[in-house]
Amino acid sequence: MKVPMADLQRLHQSIKDELEAAIEGVFGKSAFILGSETEAFETEFATYLGAKYAVGVGSGTDAIKIALMALGISEGDEVITTALSAYPTAEAILWTGAKPVFIDIDERTCNIDPSKVEEKITTRTKAVLPVHLYGAPANMTKIMEIARTHKLFVIEDCCQAHGARVSNAFVGTLGNVGCFSFYPSKNLGGIGDGGMIIATEEEIAKKARALRDHGRTGRDTHSVLGFNSRLDGIQSAVLRVKLRHLAAHNEMRAYGTAVYKQNILTEYLDLPASIPGNANHLFVIQVKENRDGLQKYLRQEGIETLVHYPIALHRQSAYKVDVALPVVERVVRKIVSLPLFPLMTAEERSHVICTVNQWKS
Repeated sequence: MKVPMADLQRLHQSIKDELEAAIEGVFGKSAFILGSETEAFETEFATYLGAKYAVGVGSGTDAIKIALMALGISEGDEVITTALSAYPTAEAILWTGAKPVFIDIDERTCNIDPSKVEEKITTRTKAVLPVHLYGAPANMTKIMEIARTHKLFVIEDCCQAHGARVSNAFVGTLGNVGCFSFYPSKNLGGIGDGGMIIATEEEIAKKARALRDHGRTGRDTHSVLGFNSRLDGIQSAVLRVKLRHLAAHNEMRAYGTAVYKQNILTEYLDLPASIPGNANHLFVIQVKENRDGLQKYLRQEGIETLVHYPIALHRQSAYKVDVALPVVERVVRKIVSLPLFPLMTAEERSHVICTVNQWKS
């Protein structure tokens, strides 16, 4: 049996009629750049999150970059963030001229370790950028407490955490801004790139709207140097459809996670921590020894796996820095993502479970 990491074709086929009608509607309006579909999606996504302001942009990377700039973060500033994330988290910081300051993670959750934040705060520190990694919320209660004490901005990287919660609040609404990606494989994914900035203040949203559209503040006026980073109409139309299915799809992910946790019973690996409010974007195990051997064995049995992420950000050659982060260094050698996606069949899950349980390092 072949089990992919994800099956977008299966998901899209299940809502094919809705998607085709939505895309056809965009052609009928010819509203391809921003326009009514993007405005509608911004409103609907903000309503879903219980947020005040939403600004659609061209990608999750741009969401972080533009959010930072809208908060005034620039050359010489420092932003504290995790070293275990996708490359664009730190790339976006660097594009503003600021410096990413990497700290270690909690080995149990793989998220940023709040206890490491204060020791890295300097006179140049302007913000903390936690990542809700693999869909699991970071410890926002502690992070916000530290940020308030030291008067720092908080930018939430929610690119893997659509629908994740902290208590009764969605991630993305807890800090000054929340940044989402709509890359196709995300919990809420488009059919191309796209992103969203969620803002708590009107002025931040206003600045972000200008920055995403060449610094435009009127039809023919450009008051700042901006970007071409506009969420297009077709992506917005598709995302409006898929937003209506997000809760159901997240429930399927949660069910798959629960089945894995109940039935993967082997001494050779550790299962992910149980974190309330998890959006279950990925199911990431930690292999105690011989990760490559497990991946090879699963591949031979038709099961696709990936590593998110094998190279920690502080070791990437684009911005390699000399900092000791022992937990990150240890974890990146052990993590493996198992298949988890909406509409995954019971047979597929059983094949993964049985195969993992049979493996011996």
